[in-house]
Amino acid sequence: MFQWKRAGGYGKQNKSDCIEMTSFPYVDAHCHLSTDRIVSHGFGYSNSDSFNYVEYRDVLRCVMSNNQFDLMKVKKIRNNSMLIRSFGIHPWYSHLFTLKDDIGKLEHYREVLQWKDEQEFQKLVEALPPPLKLQQYIDDNFNANEFDVIGEIGLDKLFRLPDNGFYTSVDTGRLTRTQVKISHQVNVFHAMLQLSKQYQLPISVHDVKCHQVLFESVYDILGDQDAINICLHSYTGSVEMLGHFWFKKFNQNRVFLSFSGFINFSNSATAMPLLQSIPKESILTETDFPIDLQTEQELQLEIKKVYNGIREILQFESEDALRALVYNNTQRFLKRDVEQ
Repeated sequence: MFQWKRAGGYGKQNKSDCIEMTSFPYVDAHCHLSTDRIVSHGFGYSNSDSFNYVEYRDVLRCVMSNNQFDLMKVKKIRNNSMLIRSFGIHPWYSHLFTLKDDIGKLEHYREVLQWKDEQEFQKLVEALPPPLKLQQYIDDNFNANEFDVIGEIGLDKLFRLPDNGFYTSVDTGRLTRTQVKISHQVNVFHAMLQLSKQYQLPISVHDVKCHQVLFESVYDILGDQDAINICLHSYTGSVEMLGHFWFKKFNQNRVFLSFSGFINFSNSATAMPLLQSIPKESILTETDFPIDLQTEQELQLEIKKVYNGIREILQFESEDALRALVYNNTQRFLKRDVEQ
């Protein structure tokens, strides 16, 4: 078991250590807007003129983008101190992009997908859109003045494509046995890490069963970039991976873990060893929910579930102290001034 301590240490908090304020908002450091497609218009950007999302001053939210379909929605939200826009390509949508200047649709999907059933593959290709050129997509849509985080980005060894070609928020369809090659996921991931490096923006990372490869990718590209912070969203790796790699190879002030109710607090045994082995200054909180499909009550219940779980495990005397901690951690992750 690895354990690091910073000023204030762990465990039960002394009253003198707590910032007893009620003005600190909750933090949802990793949430989404829904992904949908326009069936009647074929493929392209989603018609996001009429969507709703919960916005209230008691929660600071970092809203991820995953693909070309939800990006237009993310661009439409108000970017302010409480709603943070992010630009990314989730590994579940990495197959929708090509790094080549000139390639046909069928050739592209033969290069980036792996399948066992040729008939299933052919049906998928029919359902999928022509790939977008990754660099052109970035050039056309990324503006450093509009985005504060690069995310959601990462690698995923387990996911399979649905039979409609990619995950949507409604009626995704039956899962196939077809997957996106890790080599292609890595290429897209590297491009997004380079974007982070170019504009010195923090990253929010998805990692499922690719812990070593993902770490090496981040370290190779961002290891010497001390101004770029890293959020391991809904982290599912081992404590040993954190100790031997993330907190050993990187300055520990750069590494954050964002805890979600659905993944990390599915039972307390999952979150406890992680929370007890990292600096409390590395703790962030999240829902990982599409905020335009949830009610305000649902979002509040989910984020409070995470806060209650952390408070119980680390024995914070008050919620206010924990809210102050997580809020200030988030400000540091975003390279903003910390409130005292």
